[in-house]
Amino acid sequence: MREHLAKLGAKQIPSRSALGRYQASVNTSMEQYRHAQELAGVWTKKLSEDPEGDVGGMATQLLEGVAWLGISRLAEDGGDVKPNDISTMARAIRDVESAKRSATDREIRIREKIRIENQQKLKDLAENSEASSGIDPNTLAEVRRILGTG
Repeated sequence: MREHLAKLGAKQIPSRSALGRYQASVNTSMEQYRHAQELAGVWTKKLSEDPEGDVGGMATQLLEGVAWLGISRLAEDGGDVKPNDISTMARAIRDVESAKRSATDREIRIREKIRIENQQKLKDLAENSEASSGIDPNTLAEVRRILGTG
């Protein structure tokens, strides 16, 4: 590499150790990239199977972690922060917050659906028990009071 740079007429040729450090850095980055691609493939498959499941929540948490890691790296760079970097981080944080809000709304909808289903089950039980007279009248009255049906 040093010989090639010299042939090209480079004014400064990096030392062998600098080239070695650079190669090690590139190899590490590429390994992390490959690992991230593998994880993304697995998560994409799981998200397509159950987009509102635990994997979706984990993806949101991962994105939040990546955003904060990016912010901390920007802070460590000694003040060489470009406006585009700040804009990218702001978008990432906004997207994370939006995903959290969506997850919370989804959880509320699920809980409301379960509550309505349970209410209907209790109502059906009360009606069936009344017809068969197999339930204590006081218990039946309490179920009706809870359901707000009488």
